[in-house]
Amino acid sequence: MKIKKALVILTVLLLIAGNISAQENKYLEKLQIELQQRNWNREEVRNMLQICRTLDWEGTNPAHAEISALALQMGVEKNENLSLNEQAQLALHVALQSREMERAGLSDREIAGVVMRSTREMYQEINRNRHMYKLENIGENIDQCVRAAIQNQLRISNSNIVQKRDGSSSDTSMSMNSGSGMKRKKP
Repeated sequence: MKIKKALVILTVLLLIAGNISAQENKYLEKLQIELQQRNWNREEVRNMLQICRTLDWEGTNPAHAEISALALQMGVEKNENLSLNEQAQLALHVALQSREMERAGLSDREIAGVVMRSTREMYQEINRNRHMYKLENIGENIDQCVRAAIQNQLRISNSNIVQKRDGSSSDTSMSMNSGSGMKRKKP
């Protein structure tokens, strides 16, 4: 009886591991396509994926590979000097944070906006303090920068949502005159 239970548990664990591995592969396949569409050459993509395969992509959503690719492309366009390892860490942490935002109820468009703003801030932070960043803990530093920037953007987004909700649900004597930006009194 104990052997049967052990076999059932082992089978379940293997199925879960297989599912996680398949999910990771889907994410990396999608990331490869997204990078190629952004004119990364084959060698750059191959090198990036080689490093990415060493990271733990559990909990990521393949649909967010585009957002990771956008964050990486932003660094390329701004001529940031992140190593491939740093770029892979960035892609992973953007993917993980994107999943958290998805769970918090943000739309894909909102997630992309928050990630782009936070990635821009992260690049600025790393450039300001490059001397403090060491390759051994760059993933942790990137995660902290991205997490802090995303949390800041979420606070701003939530504040805007509350303001819009409170403004639209309250019966005030002022309303927006659409098109002019001027407020006028209700009759």
